[in-house]
Amino acid sequence: MKILQRKRKRIAAVLFTLTLMLCSCGQHAKTEQKHDWKAEAETASVYCVGKDDCFLCGTDAGYFGQNNIGIVSLNSFAVMPVEINRYDHNGQLIEENTGAMQMENFQNGENGMTVSVMLEPDRGIAHISISPNGDATLDLASAASHLCCDCLAELVSQLYGSVNGIGVVNFSTRRLYVLQEGVTSFGAGDYYVHCDYEALGGEIKILVIYSSLRYENLK
Repeated sequence: MKILQRKRKRIAAVLFTLTLMLCSCGQHAKTEQKHDWKAEAETASVYCVGKDDCFLCGTDAGYFGQNNIGIVSLNSFAVMPVEINRYDHNGQLIEENTGAMQMENFQNGENGMTVSVMLEPDRGIAHISISPNGDATLDLASAASHLCCDCLAELVSQLYGSVNGIGVVNFSTRRLYVLQEGVTSFGAGDYYVHCDYEALGGEIKILVIYSSLRYENLK
């Protein structure tokens, strides 16, 4: 009888310990999901720049105005342009086929993201591989030092869940799109962007397709 009581006590103790562990895991998961980006943005807003110096609003960025997108570090705002549409030195669109594919690579400093782009400009397609490295997480204070307060607020309005410190910028519309695991595809102006966050080695695989409207409605 005593042996049976001891076994019951041991089983009860084990069950109690497991319950505590499960509760602890649940609380940790909830804490991660409730990251308050708005509160962090309020603190980071002291680092915001004026509109003339803003990455999006300023007039000093060379690729803006072109109908292309780029992969951008949201921590340093270093950009890898994805030049599906080609432009000459005068900013005029080159409307002819290249007859070739192109490979381009980009490294954001020593510890930032690494980007590899395989372009098929004649077909309006780009295959992109990103190793996030030091840009795997978003530092809003660093982001704020490159954005005005309005653009920072627009950026923060997109954030939820697991967020990378990497985004897509549309050079034509001057809009940012944050890469985050809850969003696997989105439209960026004339572009369709599909993201795979489950590649080996923590890489992000992106397929970009130039998909402008086929017809203009003439009135």
